[in-house]
Amino acid sequence: MSGYLRLLVCIQLLGRILGTSSVNAAEPESPPMVESSRGVLVREAYVRFIDRATLAFDRAGVIAELNGGEGDAVKESDAVVRLNDAPARATLAIITAQASSDVEVRVAKKEHETAEAEYQSVVRANEITPGTFPEPDVARLRLGAERTALLVEQRQHEHEIAQLTKTQAEAELATYSVPAPFAGIITNVFKRKGEAVQAGEQVIEIVNKNRIRIDGYIELIDSWHVQPGDPVVVRIVDPLEGDKSHEYRGTLGFVDVSVQTVRKNVRVWAEVGNPNAMLRDGLSAEMTIMAGINNGDGDRNESTQSERLPRKDGEKPEEESSKQP
Repeated sequence: MSGYLRLLVCIQLLGRILGTSSVNAAEPESPPMVESSRGVLVREAYVRFIDRATLAFDRAGVIAELNGGEGDAVKESDAVVRLNDAPARATLAIITAQASSDVEVRVAKKEHETAEAEYQSVVRANEITPGTFPEPDVARLRLGAERTALLVEQRQHEHEIAQLTKTQAEAELATYSVPAPFAGIITNVFKRKGEAVQAGEQVIEIVNKNRIRIDGYIELIDSWHVQPGDPVVVRIVDPLEGDKSHEYRGTLGFVDVSVQTVRKNVRVWAEVGNPNAMLRDGLSAEMTIMAGINNGDGDRNESTQSERLPRKDGEKPEEESSKQP
């Protein structure tokens, strides 16, 4: 009798095990969850300056003026460095004087008025008394009036060419100096006053420390839930106090359309401000992308957040629970 009871207990246990396995196999696998319930976490993120420019000339010359050194602030469009431009300035002065004068145009107009008046007087005289002036004289005077009219057009064309030559000389003179493309500070000086430079040779470097980009990578599955315009929160660990961090807020600006072949990651970057100038190029950072919060799409926001929240063991998705009677 005891053997029969043992067999019955074993059969019941085996049935329970098989039933539990079939239920677990029928349940769909939960989608991979992101690491943070607040959003997509970008672990390997680094600080980069957006505006960084190495200035160079597009002509050869000798540096005559260098306005500032490393650490000095410059304003946008300030002439930071200038070559010796004395010959170019002298040439521009000559061309400007020539272009400013329209004497030849006015002289040509006066000559044309005189020639035209003389021709018209001869024509009127012949109309009153035919044959007063022979036909060859009339033809000669007519040709003189037409020639002076063309001469006026020629002088006007030459005056326009002089104006264009002046513009060309001004553009030529502008190549002797390099303006700052944006406001910032000088971080490197590669050439000094009196040194010769070649076209394209780097002379000075300027950085704008107020505009910061945070570069990093996210998982491929996370890239489907973020888009440019999503808000981000960036945390920088205080080097003096390891347990303290500084927080910066900004906006996601780019989600790469390509995937890294080896790690299957997607590159992203966000732009943040740097009001206290604590962020420096090369610092490591931790960035959280608040996916779907600031895109104006309520359905997308609700769905992505529900996908992102971790579930407890045995808890069913909201859609499945709502279908339960």
